[in-house]
Amino acid sequence: MRIEICTLDSEDLKTLGSAIPKYVIERADEDGYYTIGIVKKKTDDPILGIAQFFVNITRTGECFGELIYIYMTEKYRKQGMGGRMLDHAAGILKRSGISIFTFLLPYPADKKLAYPMSQKETESFFGSCGFFKVKPDLELWVTTMDELVPDISQKKVTRYIRLTDR
Repeated sequence: MRIEICTLDSEDLKTLGSAIPKYVIERADEDGYYTIGIVKKKTDDPILGIAQFFVNITRTGECFGELIYIYMTEKYRKQGMGGRMLDHAAGILKRSGISIFTFLLPYPADKKLAYPMSQKETESFFGSCGFFKVKPDLELWVTTMDELVPDISQKKVTRYIRLTDR
């Protein structure tokens, strides 16, 4: 099967229907958000999976990539493609001079986020993709997720970090 990773916009994401949350589609065309997808050429359902990340900045001026959402169609899960998308996203960040790629996992996961995996599956997946957990007592960085999960800084949150130069 011939696949490639490419940039997607909101019109591309609409072809996935209700498989991904509305907030992912809405953010696809906003500044600072990047949506990439694994696609299969010459097929009626070309998008196999998507990953969306945001380039954010800390209060001290350090830029970092924040993974917003990742999704693989059921048929293509557990084949390493999600990891390939995250590697590709990390490469984009690295070429832009950004050394930190992060993901927030609120516990329990807010329903608005529409994560398709359990907490345990999510932890296992991110660990296999080179992310590691940050100590929970660290101050919560600025996050774009606070638009979706009010008061996220007051909730139990696990932050995963991957260094892009690994």
